[in-house]
Amino acid sequence: MRKLSFLLVAAACMLVAGSAQATLPSPANSVCLFEIKGASCADADGVWTPGGTKDTLCIRVTVNNALGDPLDTCDVRLDVSATADAANGMWLCGSAAGALTLNATTNANGAAEFKIQGGGCGRLELQWSVTAECAAPEVVLCSDTTQVCLKSTDFNGNGGINFFDTFIYLPQLNAGTGYCGDLTCDGTVNFFDTFQYLPDLNAGASCAGDLVPAAVLGTCP
Repeated sequence: MRKLSFLLVAAACMLVAGSAQATLPSPANSVCLFEIKGASCADADGVWTPGGTKDTLCIRVTVNNALGDPLDTCDVRLDVSATADAANGMWLCGSAAGALTLNATTNANGAAEFKIQGGGCGRLELQWSVTAECAAPEVVLCSDTTQVCLKSTDFNGNGGINFFDTFIYLPQLNAGTGYCGDLTCDGTVNFFDTFQYLPDLNAGASCAGDLVPAAVLGTCP
């Protein structure tokens, strides 16, 4: 009888352990990926707008448990801080208190995606981490530092597109050159770039929520 009781207790412990493995996120088995969606630029990593109609910085996460199976309905959080080119005032959209925080919930495949928008022009470095909140205590799944060069129709990086941006764009258009004004990434600034700029200007594209300024980093070519 004692042996049977021991076996039952052992089996129960194994079931509890297996259940915990199945419901807890595993950093070793989870995957995070940074990418730029829609990018096709010869001299920059992407062209964005605070209105979100051009290229998008994305961080995708797949949350798996210790058994390698996907965890659905897991709340995950992205925390981002940034440094950037001082000359062209880059900002990130949609946060407060000097840091960007985004939240998402994984789907049936254990996947979730975070999209980062902003304005300005130049080199941008993101220090980011993804945390699973469906564990107690919560678990950091991944962290990384990513550096990119970006252009934006929000030339002055103030979170919205208006005539102040036009004052920056027109001298580059007149000169036929300028890294930030070359929105088509072909090495010149001309009416093709204006066609990229005018729809955002007409729409008054702007950041949703607050603005997070990026500290000084350096310039792009």
